[in-house]
Amino acid sequence: MDKEKLNDILLGTKFDKAKMDALTFDELIELYEAALYSMIRNKGQERRAKFFQSRAQVFYMLILERMMTVDQIFVLFSNVSKLPYVVCDEKTFDDQIYLFMEEDKAAAKKDSNKFQSVVKLEKNQLKNFYLSLYPLGINALIVSAGEKRIRIQLKEICTEPDFSKIPEEKRPVTNPELQLTSIYYVQQLREQIQNGEKKDLTEMLEEIHANLKSGKFFLIYRKSENEEGSPEKIELPSVKLKNGEIFHPIFTDLNEVLKFPNVKTFHPMILDLKSIFKLLAPEVKGVILNPQSVQIMVTREVINKEK
Repeated sequence: MDKEKLNDILLGTKFDKAKMDALTFDELIELYEAALYSMIRNKGQERRAKFFQSRAQVFYMLILERMMTVDQIFVLFSNVSKLPYVVCDEKTFDDQIYLFMEEDKAAAKKDSNKFQSVVKLEKNQLKNFYLSLYPLGINALIVSAGEKRIRIQLKEICTEPDFSKIPEEKRPVTNPELQLTSIYYVQQLREQIQNGEKKDLTEMLEEIHANLKSGKFFLIYRKSENEEGSPEKIELPSVKLKNGEIFHPIFTDLNEVLKFPNVKTFHPMILDLKSIFKLLAPEVKGVILNPQSVQIMVTREVINKEK
């Protein structure tokens, strides 16, 4: 749409839904930015400033609505964590991810980092995707459309589930601080290889261990039965490394549990790390956190050392 028609929409006093629906995402951002600029420019004229403020609110609400109704969105993922690629903004300190309305723009961004990939999401996947960001500790989205970009707070698109009225023992288990720190840790660890840099990640790793020791996690198991059909023992799944070391998987939340192969054949239980380590057989080296994503390994030696 040309500038003159966009200006007519900006200054129009009637809401024309058909015209609004016909706007592209980048045109909505452009109108939102123009309304904000006009509001600031007319701050000395209260009536005009309020008019443009209300227009900005309308365009922003349309942007939020469009985030749930677009046919598809392209998200930058980390090849390391197999989760959305997260960046902490240096000014706002938002823990943010990158979304694109056009696949070629997403691909261009990905090409600057060999540890990134692009994942396409269809309309019917969007709500669950946005909700899945809360257990990861992500709070903001950087959305690109054409040459335009806008930062949107996650809570403005979908509300975080409120479990405060549910008894603590029945609340869903999540560990967003641990997940977020783990994502940053594995991203930086791998990117050091690409960039030939060596950063001190000790503090970040210590934070991970502290969150591990204070949290509760899913541990999955199978029941083995004897000939009489009564339970005989609990069998825990194992992850065996190339060097022969054995680790038992633990999970920060249900989303991570569901990624585990053949998960329907297992039962979940929720324990703290101390209780989990008591269940480990002598030959087991330790636990591996979220084996289908961040793959943080924690051994007995590490836990005992930090006591």
